[in-house]
This record gives sequence, C-alpha cells and structure tokens, in this order.
Amino acid sequence: MNERSLTPNITVTIGHHTRSYFAFVTTAPTELDSPATVTQARLDEELRSLNQGTGRPQATTAFGTFVETQWQPLVLPTLKLSTQHGYKNVHRKHVLPYWRDWRLRDLGRLDIQQWVANKFRQRQGWQTVRNSWVLLSGILETAVEYGYLSTNPARGVKFPPKELKDGPAIIAETDFVKLLAHLEEPYRTMLSLIAVTGLRIGELLALRWRVLDLEHGTLAVRESLFDGKFQSPKTRKARRTIPLGPNAIAALESHRQRSTRTAPEDLVFATRTGKPMRESKILTQVLQPAAADEGLDG
Repeated sequence: MNERSLTPNITVTIGHHTRSYFAFVTTAPTELDSPATVTQARLDEELRSLNQGTGRPQATTAFGTFVETQWQPLVLPTLKLSTQHGYKNVHRKHVLPYWRDWRLRDLGRLDIQQWVANKFRQRQGWQTVRNSWVLLSGILETAVEYGYLSTNPARGVKFPPKELKDGPAIIAETDFVKLLAHLEEPYRTMLSLIAVTGLRIGELLALRWRVLDLEHGTLAVRESLFDGKFQSPKTRKARRTIPLGPNAIAALESHRQRSTRTAPEDLVFATRTGKPMRESKILTQVLQPAAADEGLDG
C-alpha cells in the first residue's frame, strides 16, 4: 500500500472569500494525485460556482449582522406599520437574543426545531412561539432571496397542535345600550359606528370627511391609523366601501353639525386641535372607565 503524506495547505482568496486546500500525495503519485492537479481541480470548481452565481461567501455573515445591514433597512420598511411594530418586539425579545451570533450557514432545521421545542418547554404561549418562528423564517427567506443561503432552514419545522381557547366575550345587547348611554359624544357615535360597520379602530380614527357619502349612505375605507401614523390598506379586501344604515347616517350628520372642522381632508373624529386621536387613550380614559361604571369590566 502506498504511503500518503499531507502537503502544505494552499490558500486561495477570491474577493472576501478565502479557502484553504490540502492534497494527499502517495509515494508513487499519479497525475491525478499530484498536488497541482488536485488543487487546480478544486480551484476550478470554486471559480465555476462563483462565476455561475451559485457560490455564497456571504453565508459566513452573522445572523445579527444580516438583520441590521440588510433586513431592517431594506425589508422591514415595506411592511405595514402595525406589522413593523409587532416584528420589532418579537425580534428584540425572542429572536435576536438567541440567533444574533450564529453564522447564517450554520443554521440548520434541527437547530431551529430545537429552539422551538425549548420555547414550548419554557411555557411560552403557542402564538408567541409561532410568531417568533414566522419572523425568523421570513428573515431567512430574505437571506435566500439575497443570495446568502441556498435554502431556508426554517421551512418544515413542526409545531404541536394549538390548544383550543374560549372565544372573546360578547357584550349583550342590553349591556351595549347601557354603555352607549354612559358615553359622551363623540365617543357614543364612534362606538356605534364600529358596531354597525365592523370598522377597526385604526380605520375609524383615520376617517376623513371626503370618504363619507351621507347622501347615498356609504363609507369608503382608504386609510388606517397606527401609533399616530397614517397608512394605506395593503390588500384589496381592506380597501372597501361599506353601506350605512339610516341610524348611522343620522348619527354622522349630527356629529358633523357639532364639528368645527368639516373640510374634505379633515378627520371625522379628531382632537380639539384637529390631530388624530390615540387608541390607547380612548381605551384607558373613556371605554374602560365607562364599562367599570356600568359593571361590565368583569
């Protein structure tokens, strides 16, 4: 049997991509075993992958670095403001602390499956774990799109069945009437309009007089408000026109007569200075105290 010896390593640098090569040589080397032939063949393979765009030297980038330099400035701003807000919280609390220093190429499906399993063992809520995985998977999918990875290792991760929970409490009609009677304007009209149209609070607070057609009885949803900032609907389903019944039309007409700002671009429901109302203040300073006074806070 021919003895083999390890030749000194040969280091090849292509841009920021560095690889070291070793060649085994027998005591009776053939042309295929020679260091020059072996090293050249491997170098040709490396060059071929890079020239064809299949080589990914960026995969050595740390997860935290990729998020900071690529995902946050390029992808996050394209999402709805409410989605951005939620993702930032999930990323800060649940994703970045664990994955920050991992190199992208070192992340495997097993690693992510174990991460998910550990979160369930820590008694974290099913939706919290799911949201964390969704965000991680989305970031890694961006890494694939940008050429940092060839596949997304978060795909195929398994979750236990979600436990069934009781649905939200539904206020009885008589209690709702009592709550409305306890509210002052414009909050009575606001709550009534949400009840009959199904508007989200952010859509209600973004209403402008130009989207109301009280003559024909319609309301067009064209904006929503989140954290004091306006945003356009992201889907056709969210951009919709809602019919208004006679009671809603009468309530809005009365509200317009009481209002001092009724220009087309003015907000239908605004502060005294015409600024957008804050959802959190309406909840904590108006609705919750009114519900408590009526014995509806339990």
